Amino acid sequence: MAGEMRGENLYREVLLQIEQNSCQEVELDTGSLSNVTIKTDGHTKSGAGGGFAYKDTARVESFGRNRFIHWRTSKNTLELCEESLDVNLLGNVLKIHFQNASLLPHVEIFETSSSVVVLAAATNSVHRFVFPHPNKLQRHDFSLSPRVTISIQSIFSDSNLLDIYSPWNFASFPHNCNSFSAWLCQDGHCLFNLITNDGTTFLVRLPPINSQGIVEHFELKNAGVMQRLWSGLVPSRIRGDGVASNSVVSAQIHPISKETYVFTLCQDYKIRVWSCQTQECVAIKNLVDDIPDDTDLQGVTGQSHMLRKAINSTSQRLYLGVFLSLPQHVQFSIYEVVYLDGEITLVLVTNLFSPKGNLIDFVVSTKQIWTLWMSDDGVPLVQYTLIESSQPSPTGWQNVLLGNVMPSEIPIPENQEPREAYLNYIFHPGRFSKYTIDKAIKIFDSSSRRPLTTVRKTHLKEQVIGLVDAQVQSSANRNELEFHEFSDLQLQMWSRFYACVVQYHEASNKPLGLFVDMASNLVAIIRKEAISVLRPCDDVTTLYWNPICEEALFSLVDTLAIDDQTDRNDVQCIFKCINLVTQQLSQDHIILVDNELRCGHDATTITQDIAGVLLIEEDEGDTSKENQLLMDIEMWLLKIQNLVKTVENVLNLLDLTRNLEDDDVEELGGDMRTQHLNLRRLFASDLSVRILASALEQQCETRMSFCRDLLILMHIISRLSARAGLHSLGSYTTSSEHVPRASYLLRVYYSLQWLSTRSVLPTPPNALDSNLKQLAALEITDVSNVETLVVPESTSCTVLELFLSGKGGHQMRLLLPKNIKDMDEMNRGSFKTAMINALDALRLLLWPDRTNVFFSEYLVTKGQFQTLLEYCFVLDSWCTGGQSSRAFLQGQAHLVFGDYSKALDCFVYAVQNLDEREPLFNKLLFDECENENQQAVQCYVKVMRLFEQFGASEFVLKSATAALSVAEENDQSLPIIWSNIFKHHLELGHNDGAYAAITSNPDMERKRDCLHRFVVVLCERGERLELVEYPYVDLLEEVVGIIEYHARTVDISTHSYYQLLYAFHTYRGNHRKAASAMYEYGIRLSQELPGLQSLQKQVR
Repeated sequence: MAGEMRGENLYREVLLQIEQNSCQEVELDTGSLSNVTIKTDGHTKSGAGGGFAYKDTARVESFGRNRFIHWRTSKNTLELCEESLDVNLLGNVLKIHFQNASLLPHVEIFETSSSVVVLAAATNSVHRFVFPHPNKLQRHDFSLSPRVTISIQSIFSDSNLLDIYSPWNFASFPHNCNSFSAWLCQDGHCLFNLITNDGTTFLVRLPPINSQGIVEHFELKNAGVMQRLWSGLVPSRIRGDGVASNSVVSAQIHPISKETYVFTLCQDYKIRVWSCQTQECVAIKNLVDDIPDDTDLQGVTGQSHMLRKAINSTSQRLYLGVFLSLPQHVQFSIYEVVYLDGEITLVLVTNLFSPKGNLIDFVVSTKQIWTLWMSDDGVPLVQYTLIESSQPSPTGWQNVLLGNVMPSEIPIPENQEPREAYLNYIFHPGRFSKYTIDKAIKIFDSSSRRPLTTVRKTHLKEQVIGLVDAQVQSSANRNELEFHEFSDLQLQMWSRFYACVVQYHEASNKPLGLFVDMASNLVAIIRKEAISVLRPCDDVTTLYWNPICEEALFSLVDTLAIDDQTDRNDVQCIFKCINLVTQQLSQDHIILVDNELRCGHDATTITQDIAGVLLIEEDEGDTSKENQLLMDIEMWLLKIQNLVKTVENVLNLLDLTRNLEDDDVEELGGDMRTQHLNLRRLFASDLSVRILASALEQQCETRMSFCRDLLILMHIISRLSARAGLHSLGSYTTSSEHVPRASYLLRVYYSLQWLSTRSVLPTPPNALDSNLKQLAALEITDVSNVETLVVPESTSCTVLELFLSGKGGHQMRLLLPKNIKDMDEMNRGSFKTAMINALDALRLLLWPDRTNVFFSEYLVTKGQFQTLLEYCFVLDSWCTGGQSSRAFLQGQAHLVFGDYSKALDCFVYAVQNLDEREPLFNKLLFDECENENQQAVQCYVKVMRLFEQFGASEFVLKSATAALSVAEENDQSLPIIWSNIFKHHLELGHNDGAYAAITSNPDMERKRDCLHRFVVVLCERGERLELVEYPYVDLLEEVVGIIEYHARTVDISTHSYYQLLYAFHTYRGNHRKAASAMYEYGIRLSQELPGLQSLQKQVR
């Protein structure tokens, strides 16, 4: 980095692997010469990439909002891909294959009111492709649709590419070209400016579509008529012309006033301006005048120079960005093109200098310049800086935080086999594309002849397991191996396969170019088989990595409502102290803290130990860097006027608890008509879901590191005490309030980072159906939602992505209006404002320490029970908010896994610690309860229903017992409870318990129903003696009536109710009624059964 940058927030890369299930492909025969390799400065140009954003994207009704096209060229293939951050686009990928031609590494895209025009060129031809404009393609308004995710047709979905060989869409020529620029005129003409291999430039003019015009060719060259004729008729290799010093290496074309001009950058460090109308050079700018005098230009060719243009959207002024590769360094010069009285002049705005490097691409806007570099080791680098016209040079370049390089080895935990560890890492959602894994399979097993087909990751996983296991087994069969030898062999094979995956991953992620939407400030890196979005970082992240960033500092103090300059300086000093701690931490220190958090422990003790390791007492006389750390921290701490207040301010930045005003997020408003028009579909596409999920993971990881380092710093401050400017009260506040709060926030952000990395587990359909029945019985969720509750086995995403693609994304958009400070920026379509505010809303929605367990409940509805249990383990030891609700949901998870004992413990804990402020219990408790006992009883009734659905009668009885222990005498749920006790005692064969439940039931109607069932079941079981012996206090007449009813209504040839009635009366000494029952039985036998069978029954 050329210098520290004070003005701009950081950007961080979010890498998005392209998982195309299908794409349209078109073959185009140009009739050109054979393939020509395109070279620039001795290096083969293997491809390029860029993008285009639609205009008027801030308008709510525009179908082009947050919608863009990115393209990439590779040899003879042009790939066009349309993406949207708000809706899913169907058929959004188009590949055009140019036969017998090499595609020039550039594409120009233009937008008209009715169409999108793509201009491309091969070495010997130019092409125009026309597609419908999104506003013309869409015929319906989806802004009020109740569906969470909307899918519409892309402009590439029906690409017949008619008339591709018509004169208005195609032209060929004999020259071999290596670069071009193009412009679509308002009258429909297309102007192509092409640069030949010998450095000359010429124009090709295509007529408007469906016109009778012809293709025109013009050469731009200052020479006489005869020289032009000679150059046109005789090829350069016959003329013997060498590469002239004024050879063109890069060019741009743009209209000014009523004419169109070509700006050519030549090897002689001059920009020549050509008129397309007269084909004459109308202006020359000597760049040497703006190059430092001490630069030696002798013998230096300008073959790798580049020229870019930018247009001010407000004033429509044209700016040129020039990249000059000089011997000791590189220089970027920004010029404003001034048109006055028919003359063009180039006015220098600023010069930017950077160390020597391999520049791949750069983009100039009116405010910034973005550069993409590649190191000699193949490591990409993105830098950007502000263009400040008021200063002779900017303050410096800022590096973008690009994705981490994949580790060469995967650490294997002690409790895992190599296969499990490598599979979890390789198939983690979004880490490697399925095409990368498929290629690795082929190179790992060279004997494999599998056909290249579109495969799912689940199938790939099976293939990888079979392939690597076969290799392990093949090697093991050659020798008899001990267990540890076999384990080492297994590790070796999996490591080898992983190396193949990383190799192809790096190749597929080779950067090709940059895309910058100047209207929304969306920045992306176009890679060979992927795309990276560079998201703006929040202020905390920016200051964590760069404590001197003024923009982030001013934004933070505005958030904290700090007006005093002293307080502002104090905040900056504390960030510098944290940065000093960060620089001293080793990887071992970081792992120690992570392990403590993973085990659910408080990290206060381990961070205190780390702080002790970092500090060395002065009396040891050591002058090492640890001692220097102590002195540096002391220096910055002494500059802080009020250390206690400053630490409090920093903790307030991280703690969202104070923002949880209304904790029932479902009450924010489900009607989309009440939502701000610009927010209804914001970031609702699958692409945005992946960006948001990855960005949240990065953000929480950074904040977790920030809390860890702040906690270590506070331990250092506690040790320094008076030396840090702390009095006794301040020291006490730090140790008793700030340290516990920092430890708490460390756990919060660890939990958020943890849940953002969890993969979705497939749910069998039968288990999900059972889950839906439970939820419907409990009435704790809306099962009628149109959103599908089935998680297919082929789903490959994180739990957070699943959450955001459904209810979570909708609730995030409902939260946005409460957090947005600058709605004007949102209305103008600012990607930076929208992304930062969306992440703030998402963090608030997922904040764990709250009474609303919205996310945990969502895991239940999606059948992610294992993830729920692990998530609760992360929270339970410290998170008090929503603890009862989480315990209840944990009970449901244990039910699904058949662990009924743990489920009951969770349910009992939830009910005993019931908090009526928690929204989950408001869903469970429909009736108004007068006291806590009635609330507990209602919850236990729901628990009984849950156990009943799983056939766990024993635990239904235990739940009922728990309910009776808190129920009052007049509780309206007592009849239901006793009825359930009776039912499950009877099912278990506990006749005494069933009888006791009958007699205890306060509801006479339910008592009769239970008694009826009791009599019938015992009779059917043949337990008539037990049935007769029960006392039936106050229920004798009911029992007799039940037996008499069944005796007279059932088939007497198969049932023996009369004998039961006789025994019942005889047992109680009522012989008259017993005789009467037998007399009636005999009469019916004689009348209803034929002779011998009747006599046999009567004898018995």
